[in-house]
Amino acid sequence: MNALSRETSGFATSLIARGTLLVFLAIAAIGWPDDALVIAMVVAAVTFSTLGLYEIYIAIRTRSATPGWMVPMASGAACVSFGILTLVFPGMALDVTLLLVAVWLILYAALTGALALAVWPMPRTRNALLGWTLLNVMLAVAAVTMPSATIFTLLYVGAGYALAFGALQVASGLWIRRIALPRVGATVQSTWRVPTQRTR
Repeated sequence: MNALSRETSGFATSLIARGTLLVFLAIAAIGWPDDALVIAMVVAAVTFSTLGLYEIYIAIRTRSATPGWMVPMASGAACVSFGILTLVFPGMALDVTLLLVAVWLILYAALTGALALAVWPMPRTRNALLGWTLLNVMLAVAAVTMPSATIFTLLYVGAGYALAFGALQVASGLWIRRIALPRVGATVQSTWRVPTQRTR
């Protein structure tokens, strides 16, 4: 397996691992909020920050080999900021928290919207990304236009979002393994064959 394929596989593994853990943590937080909510938040924040940094590292290593390096870079940055936001928001004023959440949702919607444009010929993938983009925009608008929201509302909605977010991460990782990784390998092999043929 070539270096680019290894890094792409590592990115997919990071998405699947993070998404799976997030799904279980979200279920625990929703099912047993008194016992699991705080622990789930801390574990999710540390995991997202760590794997986000790993994805940024992957992006840096592959930036000279593929224009797709911005995908793990943006994903890693989003996950690091998600982790930091999860850790610090309980100590902030609710209106500040909601504003930061809205900003994060809009930025992540921009990322998924851009990815939807990049995979436009693939209707199922495109529609899933567009649906997720729309959901993020709607939640961002709700975050800044619902003054009656409480911290408990935010926590429960956040847990539900984390559940869906984790499922999307797993689906994205599996998509990369099934669709993107074979194309990366084929592209690299073809670029290596051309010089060999010319030297004959």
